Amino acid sequence: DDVVSMQMNDLDFTQTDGSWTLTNDAGYALNQSSVKKMVNTILQMQTAWTITTPDAASTYGLDDPDVTATLTFTDGTSLTVRFGTASASDDSLCYLASDAAPTVVYEVNADHKAAFAVTKETLYDATATAETAATTDVVAQYPVGGENDYAASLPD
Repeated sequence: DDVVSMQMNDLDFTQTDGSWTLTNDAGYALNQSSVKKMVNTILQMQTAWTITTPDAASTYGLDDPDVTATLTFTDGTSLTVRFGTASASDDSLCYLASDAAPTVVYEVNADHKAAFAVTKETLYDATATAETAATTDVVAQYPVGGENDYAASLPD
């Protein structure tokens, strides 16, 4: 993957060897699929409409965007996108601006913006840590030294 980091609102992510971590909390059990979904949303987004002569950014909620995300690539370049308000004519669409085309505003599917409706807490992956195993879960039915322990059967 060519993306090495992503900054989204107040969260910073770093990718190393295909795995995403929070930049300031690398040990945090991060839901990988949610982070990948955000990155892929930006990289693979299709636009519904292009507004080539847009009004002021405030018209589209882009002066105070709901989401601002910046991807940084392996070559050092970056791409910043801003998601604004829902379209007045169709609430299944929202407005998007990109620093790659600063004089254009796009209408995109509002589901794209929904991919970024996350917090650090909602990105927590409980299945990624051993501490989440319930006390009734069988971790080892016969731990070392238990019934028919293989190690005990080895010659001295």
